[in-house]
Amino acid sequence: MSTSTGNMEVVPISGRSKSRAALKKFFSRKGREETSIDEEGSGALGESQDVGGHGTSGAKGPVATAFDILKSRRLSRPASAFRNAQNAASGELAPGGTASSLGDDCVDHVSADKSGGGSRKSGRVPTKHTFTSSGTKFSVDVRYSLIKPIGTGAYGFVCAARDGRTDANVAIKKIPDACEDLTDAKRILREIRLMRALRHENILALQDMDVPSSIGQFRDVYMVTELMDTDLSKVLRRKQPLMEEQGKFFIYQILRGLKYLHSANVLHRDLKPANILVNANCDAKICDFGLARYVDPDQQEEKTEYVVTRWYRAPELMLSHHYTEAIDMWAVGCIIAEVLTKKTLFPGKDVKNQLEVICSIIGKPTEEEMWFITSKRAHKFIAELPDTDRVPFTELFTQCNPVGVDLMEQLLQFDPKKRPTATEALKHSYLAEYHDPSDEPIADSNFDVTDLEPPGENSCTKEDLRELLWQEALHFHPELKK
Repeated sequence: MSTSTGNMEVVPISGRSKSRAALKKFFSRKGREETSIDEEGSGALGESQDVGGHGTSGAKGPVATAFDILKSRRLSRPASAFRNAQNAASGELAPGGTASSLGDDCVDHVSADKSGGGSRKSGRVPTKHTFTSSGTKFSVDVRYSLIKPIGTGAYGFVCAARDGRTDANVAIKKIPDACEDLTDAKRILREIRLMRALRHENILALQDMDVPSSIGQFRDVYMVTELMDTDLSKVLRRKQPLMEEQGKFFIYQILRGLKYLHSANVLHRDLKPANILVNANCDAKICDFGLARYVDPDQQEEKTEYVVTRWYRAPELMLSHHYTEAIDMWAVGCIIAEVLTKKTLFPGKDVKNQLEVICSIIGKPTEEEMWFITSKRAHKFIAELPDTDRVPFTELFTQCNPVGVDLMEQLLQFDPKKRPTATEALKHSYLAEYHDPSDEPIADSNFDVTDLEPPGENSCTKEDLRELLWQEALHFHPELKK
C-alpha cells in the first residue's frame, strides 16, 4: 500500500543570499510534529557493513575515474533560486499516521500485556504490548503504536511508530539476543553510550531504551530515536536532481555535527551517505555510531584498521594503525564529490585497488606525504604505483561549482595533516551563507567519555555485557532501579 502523497507546499524564495534559517523555513511544513515518512523507509539507526558502497559488495568491471564520471554525466550548475521544490530532500512523502490509518497489512498481531500494571508517574512498571512488523515481534511500552515496517539491518529490525506520549513519530530498532555475540554486544553498547551522551542537532540522539520489568527478562534491546524520512544515499540515487543549495546545506550540517563530535574526541569512523539521515525540511543527522570510538589526544595508541566502508576510507586507514579525526574529513570529501556528481569518486574493488584508484585521481604521494606509513610492505606498495601527478580538481570537475570543488580538494589530501579540520572546513567560502560560529557548538568541557568504551576483549562475559546494557536502560527508566 502506497502512503506517498507527493504533496509539498512550495514557497518561492528570491535572491542569492539565503540564511540557514531561511533555507530550513523554506522546506518546513505546517505541523512539523507530524513529520512524514518516506515510502522507501529509512530514518532509523543506520547499519554499518564493510561493503563497497550503497549496499553492494564492491564495484564490478572497469573502475570509474573522475574523468569517466564527468564524461558520463553532463552536470549543469543549479540555479541559485529554489525551483521545483516539491518532494525536496526525500522524494514523495506521506503524512505521518497511525497503524490503523495505514491499514491492517502493517500489523499482523497486536496484544497487550498488562502484567506490569500501573503508570510511570506512580513509579510502577509500565504496561507492555506486542505487535508484529514484517514477521518480527516487538514487545514495547503501550505508548508506542506501529505505523509501518522500515527494514532489516545487520544487527536488527526497524519499524516506524507513533509515540503516544509526545505525539511524535519515532523509529524503533529491535536487536534480538543482543548479547549472543560478544563483539556485536560491545559495538551495541558503544553506540548506545555515545548516542545517549552526545546532544547535537546534527547527531541522531537516543530517546529511549524500551526494556522489560527486570534484568532477568532482558534479552532484546529496543532503541528509540527520532524518525527521519530517508538517508542521503537514497536521495543521491534518485533520478530527481539534488539542487545545489540542498546539497550544500547537507554538507554544512555534516561538518557542523563533526565539529561537535571531534571536540568530544570521538571519531565516527564510518561516515558515508547512508549514515546521514535527512528529511523534507533539509535537516541532516549523523547516525550509526557502532564503529565510533573515543580517542585520547595525548596518547598514540594503535587502532583497528577494519573500519569505514571501503569507498570512503582514508589512505591511512589502509596503510597504518595510527589515525586521527582526519579520517572523517576524508570521508566528507568523498561525500561532497558524490553530492556534486551523484557518482562515487573512489569505487575500489578491494583495498589494493582502492589505493590505486585514489592515487590515479589525487596523484601518487611524495615521500614526505607518506610519513605515517610505518609498514615496509605498505610503503613498498605505494612506492611501486605508477607515477601520476595530481590534476587540479577544477579541471576534472568542470561542470561543478568551483568553490565546492575547492573544498572537496582540500579535504581529499593524501597527507592527513594537510586536511582541514571540521572547524576550518566550516569557514570555507563555499559554506559562507550558512557559517555562524555562534551557532556551531562544541561538546561541553565536562563531557564524560571515560566510560564510553566497552570493556576489553577478555574482560567480560555475556552476563557482564547484559548488566552494562541494563544500566544504560536505567538512565531512561530510573523507576526500575531497585
